[in-house]
Amino acid sequence: MIQKKPIDFKSGFVAIIGAPNVGKSTLLNKMLGQKLSITSKKPQTTRNRILGIANKPSAQFVFLDTPGVHQSKNPLNLRIVEVALATLGDSDLILMLVDASRPDPASESLLLEALKNQTNPVVLAINKTDLLKKPVLLGQIDSWQNAYHFQAIIPISAKTEDQVDALFSAMAASLPSGPPLFPESMMTDMPKRFIAAEMIREKAFRLTGQEIPYAVAVTFDAFK
Repeated sequence: MIQKKPIDFKSGFVAIIGAPNVGKSTLLNKMLGQKLSITSKKPQTTRNRILGIANKPSAQFVFLDTPGVHQSKNPLNLRIVEVALATLGDSDLILMLVDASRPDPASESLLLEALKNQTNPVVLAINKTDLLKKPVLLGQIDSWQNAYHFQAIIPISAKTEDQVDALFSAMAASLPSGPPLFPESMMTDMPKRFIAAEMIREKAFRLTGQEIPYAVAVTFDAFK
C-alpha cells in the first residue's frame, strides 16, 4: 500500500554555500544520516556539485553541496567557485553556512555580494558553535542580522548535530509546496563509480600533504 503524503507536503532544491572548510559536507552527511560527500581539513576538498536527498514526514530536501566560495586568481579555483555560484540559480532555497570559530570576511563578502542578485529565500546556519562562548555567538548573530535579510539564522554544530532539527524546520518553512521530487529510496543521483572515486580521493587528501592532494584525479580500469 502506497502511503499518501500530507496535503501541505513541501519539496525543493537547497543549495548549500559557504567558504572553504566551514563544514558544508559534514553538515550534508549529518542531514542525510549517512556519508555521501567527502570531507577533510584541506580546503577545496569538494570540487563538484553533490546532490543528496533527505526525506522528512512533511518535506523532501534535495541538497546541492557545492565547493567552497573564496577569492582566487588560480584558474582551477576560479572554475570551482563558478560551479558553486551557478548552483544558486538552480535552487528553491539557499542555505548559507559560516564558521563561527574562524570567520572569513573576504569569502563572506563575496557570498553576500552573490546573494544580492538572488530572489530565492536564504537561511543562514552559523556552524561550529560548540567552539564558542555564548556572548561571542550572540554578537555574531546580531552582526549577520544587519548584513542580509535572511529568512532565519540558526546557530548549529554539524559535528555534534546540535540544532540540526531546528535548521530543518527553518528550511521547511521556506520550501515551496509540492510532491516529492525523487523516490524515498533514492539518496543521490550520483553513479556508484563517482562515489567510489570520491572516497578514494578523500583518502589521498587525508594521507598526503602540500600540493599532492590537489593534483589527484581518480579513474577506474575496472569496477565490480
